[in-house]
Amino acid sequence: MTSLKRQLQESRQLRDDARNLIDADISQLREMVTGDELKERANAIKDQASENFSDKASVARDKASAARDKATGTVADNRGAVIGAAAAIAGGLALWLARKPIGAFIAEQLADEASEPLDTDDLQEQGDLT
Repeated sequence: MTSLKRQLQESRQLRDDARNLIDADISQLREMVTGDELKERANAIKDQASENFSDKASVARDKASAARDKATGTVADNRGAVIGAAAAIAGGLALWLARKPIGAFIAEQLADEASEPLDTDDLQEQGDLT
């Protein structure tokens, strides 16, 4: 047999061996990934996620309850300060809502004051006018 024929035969044998390995891998993967197997894996992931969520929700609920209890205790201990702060906020809100009428009133008073004639007698008595 010539060297070229022998080389061709070896190459074909390597090709066939590689193909057999790939076919074996594919069949093994098909066995591993059946519909039931995928369903089981999906259910396991879902169960794990559900457990993690319920654990985290429980922790969050406990922390929120503790914060509510602390806030209630703080308000009960400092009732006067809370009422004072609420009154300050309400007063600020009232002033903000009435800012235009208050501004108009001040502008009107300033305009009236500017239009009044200057009383020079009062100024002479105080010594401001020479």
